[in-house]
Amino acid sequence: MPVRHTLAALLALALLICGAPLTVGLGSALFGSRLDLAQPAASPHVKVLAGGGHGSATHIGRGYFITAAHVVSSSEAVTIKAEEGFEVEGEVLWANKATDVAMVRVRDASRFRAVPMSCRMPAVDEQVTAYGNPGSVEFVSTRGRIVSGLRQMGPWREAVITDMTIVMGMSGGGVIDRHGYLVGISVGVMTASLGFMPSLTGIGVIVPVSTICGVMGRSA
Repeated sequence: MPVRHTLAALLALALLICGAPLTVGLGSALFGSRLDLAQPAASPHVKVLAGGGHGSATHIGRGYFITAAHVVSSSEAVTIKAEEGFEVEGEVLWANKATDVAMVRVRDASRFRAVPMSCRMPAVDEQVTAYGNPGSVEFVSTRGRIVSGLRQMGPWREAVITDMTIVMGMSGGGVIDRHGYLVGISVGVMTASLGFMPSLTGIGVIVPVSTICGVMGRSA
């Protein structure tokens, strides 16, 4: 029998093993500028510890981190772990379950670099890099390309598809374009039905920043 791919088999990546500019469009800045001269040491790509499991997040400036709503779930506070080893407490400001986007804030933003955030739709065939914490492995990145336009995909009403390797624990992690802008976050992966056990495929699901910008500052 042929292997059957099913949207019902899409996995949410949190699985509870599961820094300073934010730009709107391609030019104007909400939270700062890419030209900040003083850059602190900590990477903007972090690990989010919540509810006994973990996901990933990206600092977009002024202490604000973007992650996936299913990573924070119903938590009011989470722990942010930096690649450099230190941990800080983060407050969950809101989680929009309809789009699977959440925002977390830490008090001391000066400890983290930031990623500029472009409110555009990533183009089909565009090269991107995903950052995250897959399984028991921390702070890694994978590369690939966008392979679809905007669509509904399983539980995600606005998503794009990528051929990057994305696995559990990378949920909420930043997807970065070749210019260094945040263009999306990882949220899921497709599986194939092989006998009695599902198997992960190389097809990942991303919520684009164009969607994130639409819900920025709102909860649902």
